[in-house]
Amino acid sequence: MAEDRGRTVLVTLLIVTALFLSLVSVVSQISVKAAEPAKIWTDKPDYAPEETVYISGSGFMLNSTITISVTRPDSHEDVWSVPSDAAGNFETTYQLDGITGTYNVTATDGTNAASTTFTDTSPHIYRIHIENINGYSTSGSIPTLSNPIHLAGTASVTGY
Repeated sequence: MAEDRGRTVLVTLLIVTALFLSLVSVVSQISVKAAEPAKIWTDKPDYAPEETVYISGSGFMLNSTITISVTRPDSHEDVWSVPSDAAGNFETTYQLDGITGTYNVTATDGTNAASTTFTDTSPHIYRIHIENINGYSTSGSIPTLSNPIHLAGTASVTGY
């Protein structure tokens, strides 16, 4: 009778151990499949001076604090924190102030990190000289044009 009890305990321990190892294996596979590398991006690659940059990220720790760092072309660094949501995503904005060039953005939750860049370039201004519009000379006067402008003929752009 004592031997039967010992075998029962041994079989029970083997079954419990096998179930525990199976559960650990399943949980670790789920964790690996759910993990995605951290990444960040902006809503566009280039901005005009004084525009607002929209920065987004995913793959960070869930419900954690994300530290954002933007390094301007003049090497000044702006740093602030935003929360990630229950899926590890975040959104934030950055206001440009007229310093043109390439900006570097990094985001980290202390474990995961990602980076991206964007540029702030001056808008291109072209001077167009119009000799005549629909056969009417524009010499000595400034024509009034509405948007969009529809022109026929030839044109040249210089000084760009």
